[in-house]
Amino acid sequence: MNILINSEDVDFEYPVYMSDEQREKFIAFMQSLFPEIKVVETPEPERPGPKHNKSKKWSLDEYREVLLNPGNVEELVSKLGRSKEGIGMQIIAIVPKFNSWCRKKGYSKKTNETVEEFIKEIGV
Repeated sequence: MNILINSEDVDFEYPVYMSDEQREKFIAFMQSLFPEIKVVETPEPERPGPKHNKSKKWSLDEYREVLLNPGNVEELVSKLGRSKEGIGMQIIAIVPKFNSWCRKKGYSKKTNETVEEFIKEIGV
């Protein structure tokens, strides 16, 4: 946690998580220094970006694109219409498993058929 200080003000760099006990002690301490402090409950601010309640299930074709062409994320974003972060998470999660699975099965070449077999076998 960083405390930001200039000639007149003191501020926290980010909101600070506190347990209930820590919060009570902090408020009591601040009120002992500054009697005019008033505690006001506020709602959690909305996070920026799209509001998705449920992620869309990945199709076999999408897995095929990611598993056979994991190197160009920008191209995958354009082709699949998914976010860079979503594609990145899939690459991190599934590409190493696919590569390991191919080695165990003795597949030296990755094809549409090997992707389909892999996806069926792992049950995604």
